[in-house]
Amino acid sequence: MFRKPLALCIVLLICISALSLAHAQGGIVQGTPRTPGDAEIPEIPEMTDLLEPRVPENIQKVVIRDDNRTSVNPREHPYMAIALLSVSAPCGCSWETTGFMVSPRGMLTSANSIYCDTHKKFFDAMTACFGVTPSGEYYYKYNVNGTYWYFDKFLNPEDEADWDVAYLLLDEAVGDIVGNFGLCILSDYDLGMEWVEVAGYGAGGLKSDLGITEVLSEYLVGYDADTADGYLGGPVFDKDGYVYAVNTAFSGTNRDFNVGRRITDDLANVMFEDGLFR
Repeated sequence: MFRKPLALCIVLLICISALSLAHAQGGIVQGTPRTPGDAEIPEIPEMTDLLEPRVPENIQKVVIRDDNRTSVNPREHPYMAIALLSVSAPCGCSWETTGFMVSPRGMLTSANSIYCDTHKKFFDAMTACFGVTPSGEYYYKYNVNGTYWYFDKFLNPEDEADWDVAYLLLDEAVGDIVGNFGLCILSDYDLGMEWVEVAGYGAGGLKSDLGITEVLSEYLVGYDADTADGYLGGPVFDKDGYVYAVNTAFSGTNRDFNVGRRITDDLANVMFEDGLFR
């Protein structure tokens, strides 16, 4: 008579023990894939304050000028908040890409940065190095433990570009050490014809370029700033350290511009709901 309830209790205890052990050992946990509908939550009144950039006291803030610099100092804010990500997947593939801090524990990158398209596998290990010089010396290194999310539409070829974005909630407050960017949600009107800077880790270290924006759609923005291999997942930001988009792709046309996934209300809302700004 009591066998079935007893068996269920034993199974639950085993599951709870396994989860507790996984958290105790650290590691990377995949959050439930997000859907656009998940973002349809009430507006968060304090969101504006939460999305502001923050500079640690011991890091000098750079003065961003309207020039075409190709090399930047990775030990100055906001560049210190950009990470060189060394990523590997269960299939055995590994690669390097870019991510950046948007809160003490929140990191933003592209979905393609954490996904092996050849074998259709998401990553299972990541190391984030901040303040990396061309010689390979770093200011801070973090073996990533935490939870990551992506939108389920990313796996649909028709929607991939619109939803090529991923975010991570780290177990440690790395942003307290390296600082973080702010996030800015702009209308089509305000985002059009704006000067932006795009930065990322590629050959020769951390580099960036300036360019002018062109709104492409509700989710995408183009810009004529130069990028290179490794810039995928890097920030597209203004002179005050506010990110407008995540660098995701080259246009693939003769128009010769790069493309970013815009920071939108739905993206900011789900990031808040998943604890990145708490």
